[in-house]
Amino acid sequence: MSLLAKKYDNKFNYRKKFIPNIKSRKAELAAQSKRRKEYYTEDWNIIRRRVYIRDSNRCVLCGKKGKLNAHHIIPVKISKDNSMSNLVTVCDVCHRRLEAIGYAILERGGGQTDVRRAELTIITEARKARLEKYMDKREQIIEKKNNKNGSDTKSISEDNERPERDKKD
Repeated sequence: MSLLAKKYDNKFNYRKKFIPNIKSRKAELAAQSKRRKEYYTEDWNIIRRRVYIRDSNRCVLCGKKGKLNAHHIIPVKISKDNSMSNLVTVCDVCHRRLEAIGYAILERGGGQTDVRRAELTIITEARKARLEKYMDKREQIIEKKNNKNGSDTKSISEDNERPERDKKD
């Protein structure tokens, strides 16, 4: 074996590099489990389900159903707060987006209030956009039904209005 081969052979242990160390992996998993118990209480699953129900089992940003996550507005590692006021329901894509925004604000020196303000603003704007889209779609459906019925009949929106109650004298 040449001197150059011996030099590199001694510095790099392929066996150690490519065969995973089972003991260190078990220790890592145990540490993760300990951190999880520290951050999440026993009633975490109940709280998470309540958040899903509150948000109608839909992502608060895009409205998707399916695999959902309970996102901590202020990260649980910082606030250790699992209250419903600190949680929202989001899909995987929106969850990654909100996480990135929150941690970016914290890395730039922002505080918990800055994270809360930014994320709640994003959520509010998304809800407004979804509501406007819904209202536009509803108006289009009403117009189509009115056009089918002809212009002589009452509009459907007038039919849906509640009659005024008679005033008692």
